[in-house]
Amino acid sequence: MDLWINYGDWLGTGRVSDNKKVYLKFKDARKIIHQLSFKSYKEYIVAYENGLIQTNIPKTPHSTYKNDGWISMGDWLG
Repeated sequence: MDLWINYGDWLGTGRVSDNKKVYLKFKDARKIIHQLSFKSYKEYIVAYENGLIQTNIPKTPHSTYKNDGWISMGDWLG
């Protein structure tokens, strides 16, 4: 008997719904982003969409970390 896992599994894409992803703690993720030295949010998004940012860091950190340390995009990017 096959068990339902999720649409990503069923469609063969492997995608996990954003609300089911497990992300790094804010301070750990921000430390990694600082090391990458992005100059703008646009540059961050392009890198994210090209798979250059690990998947346990959110595409929209302002939403993910809204109540968990978020200050501003400038703070996030360093």
